[in-house]
Amino acid sequence: MFGFAARKILHTLFVALGVVTLVFAALRLSGDPAATMLPGDASVDELRDLRRALGLDQPLWAQYLGFLAAR
Repeated sequence: MFGFAARKILHTLFVALGVVTLVFAALRLSGDPAATMLPGDASVDELRDLRRALGLDQPLWAQYLGFLAAR
């Protein structure tokens, strides 16, 4: 009985990680979130500052780890 429950929990964690990974990829493929959040007449400095605040200036692997940690 314990083995069955452990297998189901492990399977659930694997599926959850897959879903989170797909959501992260879809969000990154949809374009620059900072450019979407700011108005069209925003300056380059404002765009750079927002990217830095959101962590979009970091490498993709660091963004993914932050996404997993729900920062």
